[in-house]
Amino acid sequence: MDESKKRRSAEGTRKAILAAARRSFAENGFERTTIRGVARTAGFDPALIVRYFGNKQALFVEAVELPLEKIETAPAGSKPDLARLITTFIETWHGDLTFLGLLRASATQSEAADTMRAFFELRVRDRLAALTGGSAEQATLLGSMLIGLAWGREIIGLEGLNALTPREIAQAVSESLAGPAQAKL
Repeated sequence: MDESKKRRSAEGTRKAILAAARRSFAENGFERTTIRGVARTAGFDPALIVRYFGNKQALFVEAVELPLEKIETAPAGSKPDLARLITTFIETWHGDLTFLGLLRASATQSEAADTMRAFFELRVRDRLAALTGGSAEQATLLGSMLIGLAWGREIIGLEGLNALTPREIAQAVSESLAGPAQAKL
């Protein structure tokens, strides 16, 4: 078999596994999703999933779709559009049962907390830094605020957050980050 067919086959296998994992994480949550269950749904042997991803945590980190990947990096020297960035987060994760399930589980389960941390460190922090022009430390601060927003709005349902649209929340947060004198919240 020529090399291009092998690559396409490997890419197709990987995509099928990720699609099955996304469904399973969304339907069953992080804690009840298993490598065996994902393998059964995808129609592959569990050993193949371990070969491609290593473990459930790594599979999850790859399976979550990251809204930041859809946003273009601002030109060097320009000010980042924090309101747009925050709106994208809120709109994407509002209905993402995979992310919200892990967020909920991370409060009480160490494996879920480790997975959330790995997801942030491997997929979010550096991209946030690139989008905002900030350091890794600044991206970590912004990321923790976004996780807090998701927790307050989606998990515990804070009335003040639920009454606002994603754009209104994003505008208020970005103004707050710009400085207390400019904040309207």
